Amino acid sequence: MKIQRLRNKIDKIDKSLLNLFENRIKISLKIAKYKMSNNKNIFDLQRENEILKTIKKRSSQKFKQSNSFLFSTIINVGKIFQYRKIKNLPENVKKTTNITIKEILNTSEKNINKISMPRLGCLETNDSYSKIATSRAFTYSTINNYTFISDLFDAMDKNVIDFGVIEINSSSSQLTNNIYDILNKNNTHIYKILNLNAPYCLAANSNNNSFKKIISTTQILSQCSTYIKKHKYEKSHLELVSEAAFLVSKLDEPMAVICPKEVALKYKLNIIEENVQDNTKNNKKFLVVSKKMYTTSNQNILSLSIKTNNTNKLLNNISTYFNINNIKLYQLQIITSTNKNDNSTVYLDFLGNIKDASTKAFINYLSYETDNFKFLGYYSEETV
Repeated sequence: MKIQRLRNKIDKIDKSLLNLFENRIKISLKIAKYKMSNNKNIFDLQRENEILKTIKKRSSQKFKQSNSFLFSTIINVGKIFQYRKIKNLPENVKKTTNITIKEILNTSEKNINKISMPRLGCLETNDSYSKIATSRAFTYSTINNYTFISDLFDAMDKNVIDFGVIEINSSSSQLTNNIYDILNKNNTHIYKILNLNAPYCLAANSNNNSFKKIISTTQILSQCSTYIKKHKYEKSHLELVSEAAFLVSKLDEPMAVICPKEVALKYKLNIIEENVQDNTKNNKKFLVVSKKMYTTSNQNILSLSIKTNNTNKLLNNISTYFNINNIKLYQLQIITSTNKNDNSTVYLDFLGNIKDASTKAFINYLSYETDNFKFLGYYSEETV
């Protein structure tokens, strides 16, 4: 068949390409050995640009862009193998980052062990789940409440609190948009992420269902609209659910509140029904952040911010590196400046152990391949 003959030709070409590619890598490793012996950097932007310029010049118009992308990836793969040859350098690299891996490992474990009773700052939310999450963040702690996020960061700056707890996936959260951008500008590090199941219950000031009126926050009422409509309750709202529960507990007339179970128990209300929210899996996510970097044995996610003037190239390079080294991306966010002359910022979280050679090699790779990057955190994600 004609198609089989064409496929056989492609197979022969692929075999030739494979041999040529592997030979290219072997030669690049010899170059890496020479660079190490002569104290030279792996990263050579001038040489890279010269190769790509030559490739474009030799390419037909139709394939200029695709050939440039292909050879950019080939060059990147070669550099990745070269970086593997560099021993011990990643721990000491401080060319473009705010703190080195060696500094993190030397100081952070000591810092966390010094804190027997962490001082926590809770950024209040109208449904009280921020307080509940904060109380579960550590076994023993003291908690201060803050209304505004600026006050919470100010308290960390002044060493009034060790950690701040902030909800990040709620419409009422002050960190709904550009979460990492705000943390980066405040030089704040992520210590852990808390996942919390957040069900609501119907609680009343009497043991029977004689009440017709219910009260809660606007947000909670909207999340329980199906249940409210089904039972034809009259509804009213207050800004905070704790205020609503307190009000119901003091009223003589029959009335109910929709709130977290912990809030109902605090005000000694009778729980009429649990899980009255429309979404049975109503989960909330909270960041535990600090001004210092801390490490514990269960942390497995690294968070970095990277400034770049070529986002597409950076993402291609990172994707290539992750695929070759089997590193798993956790999440990615890109903040593009409205000013064309400013760099974009890429926020990158990936799975890894900060003590592993592969992680150190990636940090080393970034330190030479990017304009500027910072450690935003080394954290775990936990269900509380």
